[in-house]
Amino acid sequence: MSQRMFFPIVLAIVCSYSPTTLASSDMLNIVENVRLNETLYENLEIGFSENYTIGDRKPDVLTVNGNTLYETIRSTKQTRSIRQGEWFHVTIEELVVQNRSRTPETIERLRTLVAFDGDTSRSLWDDNIANVRDHKAHVNKVFLPHVLLWKEFTAFAPLSVWLRGHAALREHLGSLGTVGDAHNNPKEYIVQYENVEVLNHLRCHKILLRRPPSNEGSSERWELWLPEERNYIPCRVRYFTSDRPGSLPRGEGNVLDFLELKPGIWIPQVADLTAFDTTVDERQSREPIADRGPKLRWKREFVLERAELNPTYSKAFFRDITFPKGAAVYEVSFDNKITRSYFVGAPGTLSKGSSAGRTRLWLLVAGNVCFATVVAVFLKSRKKRSLPVRTSD
Repeated sequence: MSQRMFFPIVLAIVCSYSPTTLASSDMLNIVENVRLNETLYENLEIGFSENYTIGDRKPDVLTVNGNTLYETIRSTKQTRSIRQGEWFHVTIEELVVQNRSRTPETIERLRTLVAFDGDTSRSLWDDNIANVRDHKAHVNKVFLPHVLLWKEFTAFAPLSVWLRGHAALREHLGSLGTVGDAHNNPKEYIVQYENVEVLNHLRCHKILLRRPPSNEGSSERWELWLPEERNYIPCRVRYFTSDRPGSLPRGEGNVLDFLELKPGIWIPQVADLTAFDTTVDERQSREPIADRGPKLRWKREFVLERAELNPTYSKAFFRDITFPKGAAVYEVSFDNKITRSYFVGAPGTLSKGSSAGRTRLWLLVAGNVCFATVVAVFLKSRKKRSLPVRTSD
């Protein structure tokens, strides 16, 4: 897919708000409009593809705890996401290509299935590791159009929750049992209304989310453009780790095309997310940003293949998930404890653990988290008949 670039035309309406304007009527109206528009997609079946690449740069090879980790250099993913209210059923098929330095490229096929029937969550990875939980889990696999450009680099939650502020976000994550996770334990941030801009012929509300500087002096800023005519689904998101004027973004996401599912209900049809390598010391650089330009770290492209509102599957579709013979099944409590474990078709149980640990490791280094400078890395270590619980999302 060729890269498409769009440039905003700024409408000459600038609204000045202090960082405490979360309680302003304008911001509250936007939060409520986002929440109401999110409900339009509570019953949605969608299929889409994603292509990931690190471009032409040399892939990273890392060592963590004695394990050598090889960076994913490209991947293709097919996702089918079905949501009916609280129920969901998601299948993901992924082809991952890694570079093993001096050896030929390694190709792996990965398969994920997650489902929730309103009472119990069931998940299956590569047909050999399964989890059963008596609560909702793995919600980050469900397609939500308002967080398409957002979920790659921060904790997964509805956009309206993020816009309500830090306390609302922590409450939401706590209800899912994930607030203790370092990735899902966000620092305090400020929501600020910036202005109104016209971006790609769409009237957008520009919203800023800021995290104050840390003890080390670094800060974070997210810029979101929410178009009124596209159900407030962000059409652009930018992430920065510096508040200096002219700073380079660490990442950017854009919806390039929208599809109208029915009058007044739109969904992203083509989008991309790009992470940049900003290793150039911006404090020392005096060149204009247009002359320097960010360097590609990785890029992910999204293409919608099908979408249908109001699917009508029975509850059995979300409940009756069959685990294949030989799969290791772990029943996991809300506090991430293994309560029971067994192999399908084999007598007895697997040894219990005090927490949901794992010996087969899948590592996602901070490349997708906050659009950081290290990109996604996967590692598998297999042990015969000792398949572990898979509890992370």
